[in-house]
Amino acid sequence: MFKGIRFLFLAAAFTIPMSIFGDGFAQKSFTVSRGPTRILGGRTSRLAKARAQSSNSATRDAQAVSIASQALLALTGGVTVTDSTVQATASFIAGSDQETGTATLEGHAGYESRILLLLSSGQRSEVRNGSGAPPQGKWSGPDGAWHATVLHNCWADPTWFFPALTIQSALNDSQVSLVYVGQETKLGTGVQHIRISRVIPGQTSTATLLIQRLSQVDIFLDSTTNLPVAIDFNTHSDTNASLDLPLEIQFSGWNATNGIQVPSRIQKFLQGSLTLDLSALTISVNTGLSQSDFTI
Repeated sequence: MFKGIRFLFLAAAFTIPMSIFGDGFAQKSFTVSRGPTRILGGRTSRLAKARAQSSNSATRDAQAVSIASQALLALTGGVTVTDSTVQATASFIAGSDQETGTATLEGHAGYESRILLLLSSGQRSEVRNGSGAPPQGKWSGPDGAWHATVLHNCWADPTWFFPALTIQSALNDSQVSLVYVGQETKLGTGVQHIRISRVIPGQTSTATLLIQRLSQVDIFLDSTTNLPVAIDFNTHSDTNASLDLPLEIQFSGWNATNGIQVPSRIQKFLQGSLTLDLSALTISVNTGLSQSDFTI
């Protein structure tokens, strides 16, 4: 994807309005770090390797591809996923404010997502579409007004709530790098850590490195079950793409339903503080979601 497209980045810091839907809707700043990750060994050289990608071609680490393939099989039982719908009870936290309601999160192959939260203060929505060039997004709050998502927050895969789509997209896209980082302990569980990022042909070396960093997603897979324990990526403020604000998605209570693995809980953390808690989940796949749902 994105063949023949040239993205011009004039500086590491942007001055474009930003969607903060995915960051907890105008969250106040926090200083708490992510949950602890303990290294078991062998990470230093692999991490250097993961950070050293600067060419215009994606790195496809054989070990990372193998681990990702095993994870996809564990998640879907071998079913190719075109679309997914996650429905849940939602608890939304913004600073000292906490609201409850329901959530519908839709994902589509091709880096597309649509999130709808129905909360006591009103409806909050986000749409992401990475099928074109460049990737795009928009969000709205309780007032119903739509706002464009800043480009530098549109590079990371938007289907964090259904990791099978994230992994499937990475395996099928030759412009996505897959790198094995190492074996670690994450949230008290032994995991295999793989990293994905995008490499867009035809860019300057500066733009290539920037897109790789903005699109980086770290996936932590249970070493025994191959199921996701957590997914980490970064978001950024409206005006500073160089300052990473860490997001972490945590999954727990996986169970098979109609051959598809479904977690009982998904939690989203911004800089270590819980911003979205999804429970009582139901997941359906390949229902034929219309791509018009993901139009920007």
